Amino acid sequence: MRNSLLPRTLLAALGAVSVACADVGAPTAVTSSAALAAVGEDSPPSVVTLCKIGPAGTNATFSVSATGGELRAGSTVTVAATTLEEMSTCVEIWRATDLTEETTITVTEVSATAGTKLTEVVWLTGLDGWGEGNVGTKTAVVRADWENEGLIWFKNEQVDVPPPPPPPPALAGCTPGFWRQAHHYAYWTSPYTPTTAFGSVFANAFPGLTLGEVVRLGGGGLNALGRHTVAALLNAASPDVAYGMTPAQVIAAFNAAHASGNYSAQKDVFEAANERGCTVNKTGSSSGSGGSTGGESGGGKPAHAGPPAGKGKNK
Repeated sequence: MRNSLLPRTLLAALGAVSVACADVGAPTAVTSSAALAAVGEDSPPSVVTLCKIGPAGTNATFSVSATGGELRAGSTVTVAATTLEEMSTCVEIWRATDLTEETTITVTEVSATAGTKLTEVVWLTGLDGWGEGNVGTKTAVVRADWENEGLIWFKNEQVDVPPPPPPPPALAGCTPGFWRQAHHYAYWTSPYTPTTAFGSVFANAFPGLTLGEVVRLGGGGLNALGRHTVAALLNAASPDVAYGMTPAQVIAAFNAAHASGNYSAQKDVFEAANERGCTVNKTGSSSGSGGSTGGESGGGKPAHAGPPAGKGKNK
């Protein structure tokens, strides 16, 4: 008779499992026909069964290896989740093929349905009784032979998946033509004001000029880089503008361009960013306009007196 340490309740469960699992044939090898006769017809080869306990509709994939016997479902097997009460989707993963050989079976969970996590690995065998596998390595190692079968289950639980973060706001930018207007000085963000010396923030490319004066400069070359740099700085500092750069990054970019003497490349970058649409809140709700002309209007009392007018266009 089979020497089994399995309690009666689990034997019943194992019986239900064996009924649910399809019979896939006789053992592939035995020691001899005489040995089979000695065991008797009432002692078929033992099996090891694998169950996944978890939320309905989930599953897990396992790698299976053994030092002997037959891997009934191959070295990789996917098992649908069931409950401890039902055990309806368990899979027979190993069967003895030798009357005297003791076999070690190793099972590792390699993947599971997203939103679940492994919380328990338990096994019960006729050779060793109850035991717990390693949740950290997601592995169970059990022993079985012709007379002693086993059951392994991996339990997964649903985990709370946080909602995805909201999409980032669309990038925006206000032009030099917006920032240079006196009635928009109220939207300059501290510590930057129209009277702040340009050289106190950036490399001193415009000696004696303030931010408010540089943003009004006309012409190309360094002047064009300067006015778009000031606009970029104010966009980056504004709480109403999702500019995609910090003031420190704007400062570093200008200083590098100024040192290199290649003004146009960085000017083009700032100009494109400054023309993405102005979102400064001028009337209590975000404004989607704010282009490059000097005729824009905006609410709020100017915080500073206007700097001297520059020459040329402000684009």
